[in-house]
Amino acid sequence: DVDSRTESLNKKIRDAQLDNIPLILTIGKKEKESKTLSVRTLDGSVKYGIAHNDFIEKTLEHINRRKLTFDIF
Repeated sequence: DVDSRTESLNKKIRDAQLDNIPLILTIGKKEKESKTLSVRTLDGSVKYGIAHNDFIEKTLEHINRRKLTFDIF
């Protein structure tokens, strides 16, 4: 889902964490220019500069292995 509310980014991230969303993707100006993603996992880890294809590949691999945690990023 896309959170298009007018809330601050920090508020949106906090709400997603409280809703136990396992992966939060952030695409801002820097990510748009570099064509990458910022990925935040449920445990609060953040990885910057993830290529779109890498994200899709790792996420599908994770789903296929039926892992319970997103420790791949």
